Amino acid sequence: ASLKKGEGEQEVEDDKYGQSATRFFSFYSEKEAKDLFKQAGFKDVSSLLYTTETGQEWVQVWGRK
Repeated sequence: ASLKKGEGEQEVEDDKYGQSATRFFSFYSEKEAKDLFKQAGFKDVSSLLYTTETGQEWVQVWGRK
């Protein structure tokens, strides 16, 4: 799963595809995202932080059920 990195929740204005739209995001720290995966019963949970070319920061998390 890819989750926005940060804290809290927020509506974000996005015109990525040439059309303006407001999108709602919940933001997560890497630790919080991994903990949620473990609480959901995933094993061997791993994560990766990355930044897109537009400067958006994301947490990518994966695990095995």
